Amino acid sequence: MPSYPKPKREENKTLLKEIMDEHGCCLVGLNRYYGSCYGEECLHHIRGRGAGGENVRGNLIRVCLHHHQMIHNGLIKKQILYEYIETLAIN
Repeated sequence: MPSYPKPKREENKTLLKEIMDEHGCCLVGLNRYYGSCYGEECLHHIRGRGAGGENVRGNLIRVCLHHHQMIHNGLIKKQILYEYIETLAIN
């Protein structure tokens, strides 16, 4: 069976910067239930790129390193992340 190269992922650096600026801080950290923030902040894909998630609004959330790790360990569910983004869009 022949192997095919993965399609190149396009990154819209302008959009990524806009989202970082708009969110202003780790959105998960606003809810102290998940503990305090620490570590560098980055963007997390709620629906992973490997699962078809894209670099688009509604799929990216700004989080600190601590909360990013909690997400990947399954301690913060995707639905919570979508709710944070939805709240941000309403305001």
